[in-house]
Amino acid sequence: EHINAQTLILNSSQPFTKQIIADDIESGSSESGDFSFTVKDLSGNLDVKIDNFGVLNITPQSSDIGLHEIELCVTDTGVEGIENKIGFCGKGDLRETSCSKFQVVVVENNTPPTIISSNSTNLTKRIFSTDTLNFEIFKFDPEGLLPDTYWYVDSQLKKVDSGSSEDKFSYSFGCNSWGKHSIRAVISDGLLNDSVQWNVDITKVNCAEGILPGEVIDRENCTEEWACYDWELCQNTAQSKEIGVLSNDDYAKILEQCNLQGLDEETCGFQIRNCFDISQCNSLNNKPLEIRECKFSLEPSCSDGIKNCHDGECEFLVDCGGPCEACATCSDNIKNQGEEGVDCGGPCVKQCPVKVLT
Repeated sequence: EHINAQTLILNSSQPFTKQIIADDIESGSSESGDFSFTVKDLSGNLDVKIDNFGVLNITPQSSDIGLHEIELCVTDTGVEGIENKIGFCGKGDLRETSCSKFQVVVVENNTPPTIISSNSTNLTKRIFSTDTLNFEIFKFDPEGLLPDTYWYVDSQLKKVDSGSSEDKFSYSFGCNSWGKHSIRAVISDGLLNDSVQWNVDITKVNCAEGILPGEVIDRENCTEEWACYDWELCQNTAQSKEIGVLSNDDYAKILEQCNLQGLDEETCGFQIRNCFDISQCNSLNNKPLEIRECKFSLEPSCSDGIKNCHDGECEFLVDCGGPCEACATCSDNIKNQGEEGVDCGGPCVKQCPVKVLT
């Protein structure tokens, strides 16, 4: 069972309780009392308990204010009546344990989480029922929690994401589907939520012989053809982790790359971009990177070699546009940016005139 992120209000009149659902072929359900549950706070001393029936109880104190990572494990009874020929196994030797981690934040006053940005691909053209639609959101919680994301298609829950500040969802309606539909992402801290919705109008694609309605048709021999938007502004890695924009895993990966580049924590930054497959192969085998390290400047300027914001405006490209000089183009009547002549050759489509020697 997925255990969702929880926000606990200090001095609440009732302690927090939750029934954990465990199910096993040999041991039955958690209602049997035959499971062995353990629970602990990996990041503090939060008073968290669970009984053999899977009833979780958390009683926060004033000293517990802040973020906690809870690990909950359940162990079954093992296999009874093992055949004699399995001589190396004794009673109870085949016990299995499953563990799950989730976040709990203790606050005096709760602030709702926010979807800070969202995007989608394949929605700017005619949408066929066999197309794969891709959605992405970036989320933030002022208390530092990583809110869960619930993805709905026409009010039916299709996916739950947790443990990240960035979540993605892909969906195809399949052949013989048509009409107006909605895809909705709802984020929750356990008490409050935020959401974003996309509305789509699907054009019907008839099912081929042998394909059932709603079935997704695989694209055989499809060649991925990825295109990416420009890298966004360089953000400070440490600050982004503190406010919950960057997950712990992404933070560790970026910091490792920064160390290889000789960047310390103050100058270690990261950039993100969005990429999409023009061929819509529904495969991520050759997907380019969408996050990378960069040098973050505490005093941004028009000569720091970084695309950033300062003086009330944002640069369009690295150290040009916005508060800086205009960016070089192939129509500015200046020989720059590696051009072979004025506005020709090099990065420009226009070829320079060929001089004929006589």
